[in-house]
Amino acid sequence: MVVVSVEDGCPSEEYEPAFTNTWLGTNSYCIEDNELDDPHETCEKSMWAIPSVSQSNLNGKVICGKRSQESFVVATRPSADNICPGDMLPCSPLTSAENTICIDRHPEDAEEASYTLNSNCPITSVSVSQDLELSFSKTDSDNLPI
Repeated sequence: MVVVSVEDGCPSEEYEPAFTNTWLGTNSYCIEDNELDDPHETCEKSMWAIPSVSQSNLNGKVICGKRSQESFVVATRPSADNICPGDMLPCSPLTSAENTICIDRHPEDAEEASYTLNSNCPITSVSVSQDLELSFSKTDSDNLPI
């Protein structure tokens, strides 16, 4: 995940805004005798429609993320005892079996489990400060992938 300015946008086509919301806008209406009515030409207090807006701008910044190629539903998962199959490792020592994804061991990993911030592991925790400082973790919480 990266935080970028709205003007710069996400760094490549691999990245997309990670947190977006679509505000659905409003419909046109007329206020007459303290009642709402369909808009018409003789209405003295018309409220015109406001179109929907996609919201991803946080005070001029956008949080961008890169989606995994593999969905959580079809990812390799551990046994009920949280043991990954074969030569695979869990992404985190702290996630429960239902929240864990198993990844291939990299050649540089030691014989014992290595919990490096592997790029194939999902982010499980994100926090944003008031100054829009972004911190995230792939190993420090027992959560489903974001």
